[in-house]
Amino acid sequence: IVFKDELISAIHIANKRGGYDENDKILIETIASLIAPYLYNKLEKDKSKKLQKRTAEKLLNAAENWKTTFDAIEDLVGLISPDCEFVEVNKAMCDFTGLSPAELKGRKCYEVIHGTDIPIANCPVSKAKQSLKSEVSEIFQDGNYYAVSAAPVIGENGRITGFTHIVKDITDQKIAEQTLKVERDRAQQYLKIAEVMMLALDTEGQVVMINKKGCNILGYEEQEIIGKNWFDLCIPPETTREVKIVFDNLIHGNYDP
Repeated sequence: IVFKDELISAIHIANKRGGYDENDKILIETIASLIAPYLYNKLEKDKSKKLQKRTAEKLLNAAENWKTTFDAIEDLVGLISPDCEFVEVNKAMCDFTGLSPAELKGRKCYEVIHGTDIPIANCPVSKAKQSLKSEVSEIFQDGNYYAVSAAPVIGENGRITGFTHIVKDITDQKIAEQTLKVERDRAQQYLKIAEVMMLALDTEGQVVMINKKGCNILGYEEQEIIGKNWFDLCIPPETTREVKIVFDNLIHGNYDP
């Protein structure tokens, strides 16, 4: 059976003795032409249903994969409306707040996260509403430091339809930075009061730090020395090669005292 130049089925007849004549052929062709449109429509509907089923399965799998990925993110992630209401949240957000996705949906993010009636002063969402671009704020709350970001989702009409809101705990990073600053300030103080020349070189022999006494001895201002090659600037040419060899051996751990 052919319909719209497409072979869609076949009629099989095998119950007549003595074979078939031209009239039988005409009858079979007539029957085929009559049932072809109905059969074609039935096949197309079946194809459409199968396609819809496959599409639905793919969308379901994609949604499940997206949710799995969403929940695997360790940072607190929420999709919020232009009015700062939670629309979707990941598992980390639920764990942090102690609330389920259903309990969070529709709640104001600042009420849940900060316990306030209005957005906080440094709210990245408020800033993103004005700038129409991603904004990041550093927030200290309950003894921890957080990097809080908000990225606007812009619709086809150019208006904000929501925000991607991410909260990352950076407490360990901030403590490390503060500890490093204390150590650096202490070292800098030692350098200032030391009555001997002290300096530090990188692996290429460039000066990265020098104390005041060193500047006085060499007769340079600090900015004239920092970033310069120590061997080219301060070592006599006749000993540069020998001193450079010792330095390279020290850098590569090959020096035997």
